[in-house]
Amino acid sequence: MLYIGALLFLCGVVAAINAAVDPHGRLLIVDTEGFNQTKISPDNNRSGKARSLRQCSYDTLILGTSRAESGIRVEQPALEGAHAYNGALKAATMYEMRRVADYALANQQLQTVVIGLDLSSFNAKDQGLDDFDESPFADSISFAAWGRYLVSWKTLKHSWYTWEWNHDGNTVTCEDRGEYKPRPGAQASANIRTAFDFVLKRYASGQYPDFTLGKQHLADFAATVNTLADADVQVYAFISPMHATHLELMREMGMLDKYDNSVSYTHLTLPTIYSV
Repeated sequence: MLYIGALLFLCGVVAAINAAVDPHGRLLIVDTEGFNQTKISPDNNRSGKARSLRQCSYDTLILGTSRAESGIRVEQPALEGAHAYNGALKAATMYEMRRVADYALANQQLQTVVIGLDLSSFNAKDQGLDDFDESPFADSISFAAWGRYLVSWKTLKHSWYTWEWNHDGNTVTCEDRGEYKPRPGAQASANIRTAFDFVLKRYASGQYPDFTLGKQHLADFAATVNTLADADVQVYAFISPMHATHLELMREMGMLDKYDNSVSYTHLTLPTIYSV
C-alpha cells in the first residue's frame, strides 16, 4: 500500500511539473519569461510544428503530407520574398490540414497557403497519426492522451530542456522551417528502384485496399479553402505528381475512378488547381 501511495505521489509530482512547464504548449497555464515561455522541443512532429506556428512569424504556409514536407523547399524562386513555413505532416488527413490551417490563422498573419493534395488524405478509414491528438492542433484531447502527456518521463525530459533553455536566457528558436529531416544516421537508398517498389507495396497493402473516398475528408478540404478565403488568404493547391508505375498500380487495383472523383471534387471546390 505504501508503495502504491509513493508511486501515485511521484506521478502527481511529474504531472504537476509537466503541466507547469508544458514543453509542447498544450496547456499554457503558466507562460513566464525565464521559466517556460520559449518552447524548444520537439522539432518536426505535430507538437513541434504547432510550437513553431505559435512562437514564430510566417506569412506563407505549406500544407500536405510527407510528399509536400519532403518536396517543397521554403527557400525557392516561387516563394521569393515570402517567409514560409512547411507545415505539412506525415500521413496527414484533410482534417489535420484543416486544423493546422485554423491554428496558423489564429497565430499568424497569413497571406498565402500552398496545399499539396494526395489521394491518401481523403481516405475515409485513415484518421491520422496518434501524435496529432496529443498536439495543440487537436480541437480536443482525450483523457488517455492527457495521461500520456502529463505522466510521462519523455515529457519530463522535454520539460527539463525547456526550463534549462529559458533559465539560461535563451530566446525563441525559429531557424527550423518545418522541412523534412532524415533520421540521424539514415542512409539514402543505393537502389532507387528497390526503394520505389517498397513504397508501392506499402500502398498496395495499406492505403489502397478497401479505400473509400471520405465525405467528411472532402468537406474538410472545402472548409479549409473557404476559411482561408474568408480570411483573405491566397490559396494555391496542386495535385502531387505520381510516377507512371504508381498510376499503373492504381489501375490494377481499381483506384483510378476514385482518384478521378477526388480530383473532380477539388476542381469544383477550388476553381484553379495547379498541377505540378
